[in-house]
Amino acid sequence: MKVCRECGTQMPELANFCFACGTDVGGSSTKQVPVPVALFEEDDPEMLPSFEA
Repeated sequence: MKVCRECGTQMPELANFCFACGTDVGGSSTKQVPVPVALFEEDDPEMLPSFEA
């Protein structure tokens, strides 16, 4: 059984988050996920919608 390092709640080994306090017990918060920056770049800013009043 896993034990939450924040509140001491016991939970199954496959648990990723504490049932009582929500703390990440699966270690997923330490993983770095690359963000594909190219998806957020716009080649032509005039193609973006304008919200001016």
